[in-house]
Amino acid sequence: MSLEYPITFNCENEQLIGLIHRPTHPNKIGVIIVVAGGPQYRVGAHRQFILMARKFARNGILTMRFDMRGMGDSSGEYLGFQKSKPDINSAISALLFHEPDIQEIILLGECESASGIMFYAFTDERVKNIVLINPWVRTEGGQAQTFLKHYYLKRIFEADFWKKALKGQFNPVEAIISFVKIVISARKWKRKASSEFSNSQIDNFDALPLPIKTAMGLKSFTGKSLILTSGKDYIAREFDEVITNTNAWKGLMKNKLVKRYDLLEADHTFSRNKWREQASDTILDWIKSL
Repeated sequence: MSLEYPITFNCENEQLIGLIHRPTHPNKIGVIIVVAGGPQYRVGAHRQFILMARKFARNGILTMRFDMRGMGDSSGEYLGFQKSKPDINSAISALLFHEPDIQEIILLGECESASGIMFYAFTDERVKNIVLINPWVRTEGGQAQTFLKHYYLKRIFEADFWKKALKGQFNPVEAIISFVKIVISARKWKRKASSEFSNSQIDNFDALPLPIKTAMGLKSFTGKSLILTSGKDYIAREFDEVITNTNAWKGLMKNKLVKRYDLLEADHTFSRNKWREQASDTILDWIKSL
């Protein structure tokens, strides 16, 4: 059994809304789910966070969901994950105010919020561990590299593609031009990714390119990190390209504090019950092992 109760708290003169899922006998861990992706309904993809929070609570782990500024029921303007530090900080303080027995904070986020967590976690000693689901590291060149490798090369072996080609159902000139642009963009990105990082560049953290900024945030965090990725997701494949080709990420995934699990059949939002249960069970097992 668990109790669910709402709270309100301030963040830079705006009122944020949170919901705490409290077990009957909570342990010392408190999980904060940072909802991402801009203003969203709590159905479809974002229903998973409600179900996940309730499952954690049934297993003795107190969990809080909250809306950042400009999202859901919270006031203000949505500023995006790049400016989510004040929101996360306020949420942690609010949870500890209402549940003072909590001793360990775990931040959990998907996509953009996973990246926002990497920007924040190393700056706050209250955050002991983090869960990152399909982190967002997109750049134009990185996206081009991913589409070239995981879409175009696959597409030319599909019968449907050749059927359309033989029937004249697409413009070959436009297709060739688009393909060439993607190849050029991907090659430029790959060259840049392998050469742009140096230790002198970390002085202005907020100004770093997204792939480097996420790497430096994770590298600077001293707690444990779980990275969960979906097999049927281009955002996860972009993440793979970044960690493979960006110098800032080299060796980081082999760090003993970083654990990665891949759910090979799942899509980005774990839209089927089976995938959603696999994701929540994987995270729950990891938390229990800490």
